[in-house]
Amino acid sequence: MREDKKIIFIVRNIIDFEFSLPLILNTKNSVILILNDFVLPKRYISLINEKKISHLFLKDDYLLFYFFKLSNVLNKVFFKLNLELKFIEKNILEIQYSLIKRVVLNFSITKDDIFIFDHNANARTKKLIKFIRSKFKEKIKIISIPHGINFFKNYMTDIHNISSPKKNEDYKLFDLIICSDQRQADDMEGKKIILEPLVYTTEWNQNLNKYFLKKEYSRNNNQKVLVLHSKYVGNISKLEFERALKILDANSDNLDIKLKVHPRSYKEVNIKNYKSISLFDGYIDEAFEWAEVIIFSSTSSIINAFIRKKPVIWMKFSTSNLIQDHIADNCSVANSPDEFLSLIIDLPKRNLKIAQYSPNNFSDLLLEWKEVILK
Repeated sequence: MREDKKIIFIVRNIIDFEFSLPLILNTKNSVILILNDFVLPKRYISLINEKKISHLFLKDDYLLFYFFKLSNVLNKVFFKLNLELKFIEKNILEIQYSLIKRVVLNFSITKDDIFIFDHNANARTKKLIKFIRSKFKEKIKIISIPHGINFFKNYMTDIHNISSPKKNEDYKLFDLIICSDQRQADDMEGKKIILEPLVYTTEWNQNLNKYFLKKEYSRNNNQKVLVLHSKYVGNISKLEFERALKILDANSDNLDIKLKVHPRSYKEVNIKNYKSISLFDGYIDEAFEWAEVIIFSSTSSIINAFIRKKPVIWMKFSTSNLIQDHIADNCSVANSPDEFLSLIIDLPKRNLKIAQYSPNNFSDLLLEWKEVILK
């Protein structure tokens, strides 16, 4: 295992970044490359600067950034109209190629170094990988890592799905695919290995508190209830989710209720409709630290509540998704609005199920990841 290898992390969104962050901070020569118009939150930029992590962000080039942003918007508009303007996609790729060239030059990347993508094998990713390989005569290692766990039993996880999405996707363009579990591995073709996520460990969550938690949350007689919103397109019933909020709103005595909205779906919830519910204005890890009870419909981030030994209510009635048994078994399950109301009324008794969840040891797991990636 050669720790001096540079690892270039191609980051597309906040989920990719947060999943990769334990590796980024714990490998010797990490380089973060953001090729699109995603902008990292300030707290992460501060951490990257503090830890002196090498990086190149599209946003740092003002003109390129806004040209890319405009091209991307036009691309999405024409896609919805079932039209294709090839020159727009070509412009986007040319910008991304130029950033890859800059990274290779600025950080002296060689064929012995490693590029890491998330689980994505779309047309654009394939062209980027082809471009990278062309720079190193095919000899550079390119790995795909997950940005989460396999949370669902069902495959049709988007409201627009009317048939089961394609399985056994071709990921052979990568030299190695790291998967979180067997089901994820079964759905991909290529050289695979299973490693559990670093983010779902006690030590990593303690590290997040050390890096970012700037205040202690006070406790009083009001029980702190956090509701996690998920995008409705992900098989969530808008009507049932709103009914759940109304149930909470009508039974809010001795409760402090906050809603954490999905970061890309703020317009889906009108908080003004609820007199006793407010938005949680902070990061998801801060929300889990604040809460004493967490309520959700469909998000794998709930694992962070299990790690913190916080009681969890799954609003099963609000989604057509079926979550994995080992997750559902650690929740108090509301199969219907009636059962949800009963659980809320009984909250003062503080007798909800506490997860019997034993996370992996971070240091041992980190060593496994590094041995796989750096060998």
